[in-house]
Amino acid sequence: MGEEPTWLQKFEPAGVNCEFGFVLRKLGSERPTLFRWNNVRPTEFRLLLDNKFHDVFLFENVIPLGAKMVLDTAYKWAFHSALHSDENKQFLAQGADLKRLHRIEHAKIQHDINVFTQRLREGGLVCVMLVKSMAEAEMTQTLLALDRYAGNAKNSLLVVAEPLAASDKPGAVIEVASRVRRGVISRIAPHGHADDADYDNWRLILETLDASAKAENVETP
Repeated sequence: MGEEPTWLQKFEPAGVNCEFGFVLRKLGSERPTLFRWNNVRPTEFRLLLDNKFHDVFLFENVIPLGAKMVLDTAYKWAFHSALHSDENKQFLAQGADLKRLHRIEHAKIQHDINVFTQRLREGGLVCVMLVKSMAEAEMTQTLLALDRYAGNAKNSLLVVAEPLAASDKPGAVIEVASRVRRGVISRIAPHGHADDADYDNWRLILETLDASAKAENVETP
């Protein structure tokens, strides 16, 4: 696949699972990002930020979760990983080989953390979080955690969810607070099939935010 479309570069995955990663792929983006191909709940996402990713993915905290997935037990953060395991949830590699693979995976995660941090510090990102539901107060808490970690208030949060009220229409973008918006999709992809997304409404939400950002730039003197 070719270069990522410019308009997508402002969108940064922020959990909860891989669905937004598949949406980006559908729209032409294969950019690797820290939270694109893993699973982390909002509470643990904020904890990671507030702890500045301290001691993330330590060897003693990583356990098998699936054939090609592992879990960092300290943060309940699940990753697709080269640390493969068998049906008994035992790592296929053992001893020195397992530690060598872990060092490689750890280095990749540290690289992605550094890129994520730099992008937040530069500002202008829309951090996209998919949830089943989330109270507006928690949305604001999540944005504040992003602000603390970035050291600025230059980024925004898009929380994508199924309709939370009868008036919610799929494809709509609703302003919750300053720099916090909620996008509405008709459904979240089924468990284990994150690629079965509501692509049309995802695209409408992202295009609406992109158009809004362009309009704000035009209005800014």
